Amino acid sequence: MNIKKTVTLCLLVASTQLAAFAHQQSISNASPKRCQAEQLIAHYEQTFGEHHEHANIATHNPNHNHNQAQQQKSTVQQLTLLRKGNRVAHYNPEQKVANIWYLNRHKQQQLTRVFERYQQGIEYQADELKAQQQWHYVRTLVDHALLASMSHQKASGAGCQRLEHYTLATATHEFQLQWLPALALPQSLVVTDKQTHQTSRLQLVDIEYGDKVVEQFTVWDALPTTDYADVGDNENNPFLAKMINQGFSGSPNAHAHHHH
Repeated sequence: MNIKKTVTLCLLVASTQLAAFAHQQSISNASPKRCQAEQLIAHYEQTFGEHHEHANIATHNPNHNHNQAQQQKSTVQQLTLLRKGNRVAHYNPEQKVANIWYLNRHKQQQLTRVFERYQQGIEYQADELKAQQQWHYVRTLVDHALLASMSHQKASGAGCQRLEHYTLATATHEFQLQWLPALALPQSLVVTDKQTHQTSRLQLVDIEYGDKVVEQFTVWDALPTTDYADVGDNENNPFLAKMINQGFSGSPNAHAHHHH
C-alpha cells in the first residue's frame, strides 16, 4: 500500500462547512440500536499545515520570523459529507460545489458535480470516470487499506457512541484515528509528517439527521445537468463555455478533490 498516496487521498478531499466544535450531543441523540448511518449529514473541519514546533522559531531575525510564520500558517477548510443509501455527497460550502456519487446495482460509481453558484451540474457516467474512487473512502473519508493497516489501541462508549482509537507509524508519517464504527465515520484523523513536523487534521464538528438529508438531495436533483460527453457541444451555455475555457475537459477525478 502506498501510504503517502493514501494520506493525500484521505485528507485532500474538497470542501466543507463551519460549525462549533465536536457536537457530541448530536451523536448522543441517536439511538444505540438505530445509528442512522445510512442517512446523515456530517460536518468536518480540515486543517492543513499545523506545525508543532511553532514556538521554537528563532527570534534573532525579525524577517526570518515573519517568513517562517507565513510558511507555517495553517489552512482550514470545511467539508460536509451527506449519505442517503447508495448516494454520497462531498460538499464544499466555500466553493459551493457538491460531488455526488451514486453506486449503481453493478457496483459502479457515477458522479454528478453540482455548481450551486451556476445552478447547474455535470454528470459523469461510470465509464467516463478515469478512476473509480474506492467506495469505502467516498462513504467514510478513510481509505479501507489505511484503516486495515492501523493498530487498535483502545475503545470507549457503546452503540453509536463507541469510539475506537487507532494508530499507525510509517517511516515518514504518524497517523492517529478516532473512529466511530457504528456510523463508519472518523471522529478525527491526524496525520503528522515526521520530517517537517507538519500536521493535517480532519475533525468531525457536527452530525445532523432527519429530513435535512432528503431536502438537500432534492434541491440538488432539481438542478439541470449536462452529460460530461456533451459539454463540448454546449458552448452557447455560458456556464459550460466558462468551464471549457477553464480547461474543464480534463479528468473528472482531478476536479473532485482539492489538491495542494
